Amino acid sequence: MRSQAALAVLFGVLCLGVNVLGGMIALRASRSQKGMACTVAGGAGFMLAVALLEMLPEGLERTPHAPLFALLGYGLIHLCEHVLIPHFHFGEEVHPEAMIGTTASAAALGGLVAHSFIDGLSIAGGVSSGARLGALVFLGVALHSIPAGFTMGSVMLAAGRSGRTAVLSALLIGAATLVGACSIFAIGAGGPALVGAVLSLSAGSFLYIAATDLIPLVNAQDDRGTTWAIFGGVGLFYGIVRALEAFK
Repeated sequence: MRSQAALAVLFGVLCLGVNVLGGMIALRASRSQKGMACTVAGGAGFMLAVALLEMLPEGLERTPHAPLFALLGYGLIHLCEHVLIPHFHFGEEVHPEAMIGTTASAAALGGLVAHSFIDGLSIAGGVSSGARLGALVFLGVALHSIPAGFTMGSVMLAAGRSGRTAVLSALLIGAATLVGACSIFAIGAGGPALVGAVLSLSAGSFLYIAATDLIPLVNAQDDRGTTWAIFGGVGLFYGIVRALEAFK
């Protein structure tokens, strides 16, 4: 249990760093739009593969209610993004007309903090099931943490906040991931049923982020190369799975 906790905390710290990196990219405004789109597309494919081929099957092994928890996870992300936080959609970094107000920027921050906490829960649930699944979930979270940090930093800059505030806001959403990852201490003590519930809930959140948030952004690019990057993300998943199996 101690080694699992250490691994979950390590993954949480790394995700915090990735979020801050995204905020710094926003501050420097030095991104390549196509490069970011390919990162988003690859992350979407990777997350779909992790959710459907690893997280949900693992959840089903531990609780018969896994499909219900997956549906709840999907609905929870939708609730955060479209009910609690109007005008905010994950990944839409350039929306100055909607984000110019203090209230809107604070709402966006609150939404991404909640979102990132769920990401941390996903890491904790994955690690509780084993280092292999934990590593796969961590990579899925990390792949969309750069766009998340970039989004948050861009929103703050569009609202007239300082560059320091933009980076600190990205740090805050990364910290939420770390806090969620630290929940492994409670999840591990809850037994297989709780691990299965968290994994299934997280699978639903991954499906929403990948299929409802990220892939529409990719489709909006109208670029075949970006679309193929989705399948590249799935291929990356299989490559990492094979590599992890080789080290068993």
